[in-house]
Amino acid sequence: MKCDCNILTAPYGNPFRIHLCRADIVPNNHSGIDFGDLDTGTLHAYITTILGIKFEVTVEVTDGDLLLYIPENTWRATYGLEFTGKYQGNNWRWKCIKAFRIADTNSESTVQGMESFAPETYYLHDIVGVEFIDDAVIFTSEGHANFSQDNDALILQDTDDTTFDVEGDAIIIQHKK
Repeated sequence: MKCDCNILTAPYGNPFRIHLCRADIVPNNHSGIDFGDLDTGTLHAYITTILGIKFEVTVEVTDGDLLLYIPENTWRATYGLEFTGKYQGNNWRWKCIKAFRIADTNSESTVQGMESFAPETYYLHDIVGVEFIDDAVIFTSEGHANFSQDNDALILQDTDDTTFDVEGDAIIIQHKK
């Protein structure tokens, strides 16, 4: 993830979840090990500030991926993420310096239009894979390509690597390199 001003910005006062795909955190994992395979009780998740302050947050393993729970009283600041654990007795650590920001108002957030009354789940480090097979286009994504709740609309959201635009009756897909 590029650490720039386009990071996830959520409004203060709302609890939310952050979903991280194991393939994006541990991309060279060809043996199928996932976060559920870490030594029992050793996985810890922290949100970190640039001043070095760490707050441990609740983390759970869901289908081998990570789901962090960010409480509603998280200070207004920019946060990084840090995970630690052990696999077969060996220490493991992963850190990102700038992952998300808590803003004072909803108008400052980058998740406008996604808010509901329930805690939202936001996907970090997600990509949208686009594949063309015969006359079909296949989108693969954890959270940036999905159907609306009524399954009547396809929702495509830009990622760090892919943008979607509509021009007339065409969808323009651009991959950034």
